[in-house]
Amino acid sequence: MAVAAEDFFDHIEKFVDYRKVVYEISEQTLKSNQTDLKLFNDFIKNKRYKAIDGPAVIDFQY
Repeated sequence: MAVAAEDFFDHIEKFVDYRKVVYEISEQTLKSNQTDLKLFNDFIKNKRYKAIDGPAVIDFQY
């Protein structure tokens, strides 16, 4: 199932807050996660993907 890229990235702050509260992850882990998500966002924009699906994620990983 694909998710609109814009919708996905609009929820990143809530996701980060959730991980802070529920999982009590370290600041370093948060920074690492945010860096990965920024790189993913840049990739999605550069490739002009409108939706995030399995093939888009696999393309990013390779």
